[in-house]
Amino acid sequence: MKVILPKDLPNRLDGIELDMQDGSGAKQSIKRKIIKKHLKGKKILDVGCGEGEVSMGLGDITGVDVSEPRLEIARKNGLKTIKADVCKIPTDEKFDAAIVADLIEHMQRPYDLLMEANRLLKPGGQLFLETPNALNFMRFLQLLFREKTREESPNHLFLFDRISLTEMLSRTDFIIDKIYYYGFTFPGWRFFTAKLGKGKYSSKTKKYYVKTRNKNLDKLSLMSKLGWVLGRLFKPFAYSLLIVAHKRDE
Repeated sequence: MKVILPKDLPNRLDGIELDMQDGSGAKQSIKRKIIKKHLKGKKILDVGCGEGEVSMGLGDITGVDVSEPRLEIARKNGLKTIKADVCKIPTDEKFDAAIVADLIEHMQRPYDLLMEANRLLKPGGQLFLETPNALNFMRFLQLLFREKTREESPNHLFLFDRISLTEMLSRTDFIIDKIYYYGFTFPGWRFFTAKLGKGKYSSKTKKYYVKTRNKNLDKLSLMSKLGWVLGRLFKPFAYSLLIVAHKRDE
């Protein structure tokens, strides 16, 4: 993914380019908009920050990741960085907010991850937790029609829904403020979106990619917004959910 530095952020894409992505740019843009809408503090911990594409430009950002190549790009995008296990971050510094995006489903110890985020937040500090929605319609169809079904990403160790995440957050001293559903997984939706943007199918990755840089970005932006609306209206079809919560006051 090509990440644009904060000073160059275009408004309509919010810092993430859509070209050559299977909806990833739109997804990152949605997450950033939700976080900016609710964000109250400027001192932010991005847990599993990757290249910093979600948190860059949102404030005073400290990113934690185990990948040095990704951290190098994150530093270019304005983040302070810590190379560490996200379940054992070597700092006692307290933060106004913690972002945990596209991470908990990859963790062998998801409970420990939430406990560590809680430890590093100030009382009342915010948590932005984003993960795929285990109960979306496409997974239901797989269960219904495939005797042996597997998650589309081999790197996903656990899948969560609103019920399981509500319980985990309660047990780790977080209080949920709001839950957002977004993305759309109706059969054929990705194919239609890719074709609209003059995309092509990759047999290697089994995904549709957008080839264009400029001509069809407005159409793709419209499709991503439509997917956002449909995901909100028809929650069982939503691919992802993002929970806004806060640490219980001591």
